[in-house]
Amino acid sequence: MAPFYKGFKPNLSLAKDDIRAIQSLYGQQISKPTPKPSTQEATNANELCSEANLDAIFRTADNVSYVFKGDKYWKMNKESVEEGYPRKISNDWRGLPSHLDAAFTWENTGATFFFKGNKYWMFQNMSPAPGYPKNLNEGIYGFPGIPSNVDSAFVWGGNGKIYFTKDEMYWKFDPENEPPVQNSQYPKPISEWGLPRSIDGALQWENGRTYFFKAGQYWRFDDKIFGIDKALPSFPRSTAQWWFGC
Repeated sequence: MAPFYKGFKPNLSLAKDDIRAIQSLYGQQISKPTPKPSTQEATNANELCSEANLDAIFRTADNVSYVFKGDKYWKMNKESVEEGYPRKISNDWRGLPSHLDAAFTWENTGATFFFKGNKYWMFQNMSPAPGYPKNLNEGIYGFPGIPSNVDSAFVWGGNGKIYFTKDEMYWKFDPENEPPVQNSQYPKPISEWGLPRSIDGALQWENGRTYFFKAGQYWRFDDKIFGIDKALPSFPRSTAQWWFGC
C-alpha cells in the first residue's frame, strides 16, 4: 500500500507482485460453482432440484462435467446445468445402461470408466471403447480387488490414486502396485475422510479439489489437512443451490 494517493488512473491493472502480495495475505482464489438465479419454471423443469440423489458425477478428459441419474444425464457448466438437458443416456452414450453405480476419469489414460454391478465400461469422452462391458477383474484396465455395486469412484488429487467407496468403507486402487488393492490394508472406514456412509458420487473439479455428494448435499475435501474443508457457509452445502442453479 502506498503512503500517499496518486489519483485516479483509468484501466488500472495490478502488477504481478501486487497480486502475489494480496494472495499471501488472503490466499489464492479458488474457482467453484456458484448459485445462479433461476425462474420457478426452470427450477421445476430441473429434476436435480427436486430429487436429491444422483447416480454418478464426473468430468471427462475434454473438461466437460456430467451428472447421471436414472436413464438421464445433464451437462454442467461453472454455474449450473446447460440448457437442453436432461437427455437420455441411451441417445448419446452408446452402450451404457441406465442407473449406473459410479464413474470417474483416469487422467493417465484420458478414459472415463463407468460401473454397474460387477461390470465396467470404458469411454473416450463420449465415444465408447470396443469390447465392453467387461467384468471388474478383466481387461488391461481392470479393477481386481474392487467389490461390485460400488457407490462412488474418483481420483484423489492428494496422490493421484483411484478410490472406490461402498457403504461405510473405501478402497485405494493403485495400478502401480501388485496387487493394485492391498488386501491387508483395505477396505477402511470412510469416516477417516470425515464423510458419511453411502456416498452418491465424487469428482475432482477443475480447481483440483475433490467434492463428495450425497442426498442433495456436498462436501469439499481439503487435501492439506486430510479432512472436510473449513469454510463459510460450512459443509455440507446444498447441491441444488451451489451446483445445479436451483
